[in-house]
Amino acid sequence: MPITYIVATAGRARADTVIAPDLSHFGKGYTAITLACALLVPTGFIPRRPQRP
Repeated sequence: MPITYIVATAGRARADTVIAPDLSHFGKGYTAITLACALLVPTGFIPRRPQRP
C-alpha cells in the first residue's frame, strides 16, 4: 500500500497509532508515517514526530 495513502487515511481518521507487522513493510517511508501518527511494530513503539515550523 502506498505510504501517501496510509498517511492520508491516518490523518483523516485522526489515528493515534498505525500498527504494522514490521518496519521493512514500509522501507524508509516509515518516517513519513510518524509525521501523521505514532507507529507500533513488534520491535517497539515509534512516537509521532512534530512537524517542523
